[in-house]
Amino acid sequence: MIKKDVYKLIAKKTGVSVAGAKHITDIVFDTIQTDLVNGETIQIWGFGQFYTINKKERIGRCPLTKAEHVITARRIVRFRPGINLKKKLNKDR
Repeated sequence: MIKKDVYKLIAKKTGVSVAGAKHITDIVFDTIQTDLVNGETIQIWGFGQFYTINKKERIGRCPLTKAEHVITARRIVRFRPGINLKKKLNKDR
């Protein structure tokens, strides 16, 4: 599913125009992105939690040539699914 599909699905389920759904969805995504950049945790009850972690600088190796190179320190986004999402994912198992 791509963003355009999300816009259409929201428009269909809510009765708003696709342009209105796009505007609302973009605001939600921008807010999540801004909060993550600022180091905040986004918790959506029943769905999950987005948060950032700091990765230290380390040495990486190319599997083909075995050449070493430095992987710089960086922040990455993690997602921890909520209880309701876990239950839905494992419902048929």
